[in-house]
Amino acid sequence: MPTRHEQLLEEHRWYTGEHRNADEINLIISTRLTHVSQFPFYAQALAEAVHEGQVDKNGEPYIDHVRRVVAYTQEMLDEQYPLEGKRPGEITTFGTDYNDRQKLHAELISVAWMHDVLEDTPGLTYYHLKNMVEHKGSHEAGYDDQADLKRVVHMVSTINRSRDENGKHYETYARYIRRVGNFGPEITGPTATYNPKTAHTRPLSIVKLADLHDNRGRGGIPKSLEERYDRAIDTLREMNQKEVV
Repeated sequence: MPTRHEQLLEEHRWYTGEHRNADEINLIISTRLTHVSQFPFYAQALAEAVHEGQVDKNGEPYIDHVRRVVAYTQEMLDEQYPLEGKRPGEITTFGTDYNDRQKLHAELISVAWMHDVLEDTPGLTYYHLKNMVEHKGSHEAGYDDQADLKRVVHMVSTINRSRDENGKHYETYARYIRRVGNFGPEITGPTATYNPKTAHTRPLSIVKLADLHDNRGRGGIPKSLEERYDRAIDTLREMNQKEVV
């Protein structure tokens, strides 16, 4: 008799790409989320399954880069949008009693875990993640919860740089950075709550700056790449200094 794990894979085999952890990926994306507090746990599991065995240009496990991006994202959240009773640098633990800042932490930590999962996994798409959040259960949970979940998926899709079937990027790097920097909804300054209507800082920039910070800090990269990262950092910082109209 098939196990529940095997039944789920048979019923919901959306991901058909060739990956060493294809079964585990399928099990994760077969999950139906109903609240944004669930997303960080599944985002971490998906990132660890997707990036297992991958190495960076220095031969180090790629998941180490992802973990550092999560940590940098958490540091920036703690600095700009601190949570009462939480120690700086400590990864936020998520419950169901949510305020706007906790929601922001949950969303951006989820995106940080998944910031490369689509780009680095042939066959895994935006629509696989969309299936996790657009379903009957999410509608029953309430509009706000579904909107929060969908926003995470849109941010993940935006921060993963798309390629065509030949592996070529659809857009220039500069245009990609500006698209990430322009992503809404926006968030307010350090003393305010998460309010998309009174925005000065775009949320996705926090994760991308964490990614660029880690890429820039790794050794062995060409001078031209260092300069490209520096330009991207300057662009995102400049964009976030301007008031959103």
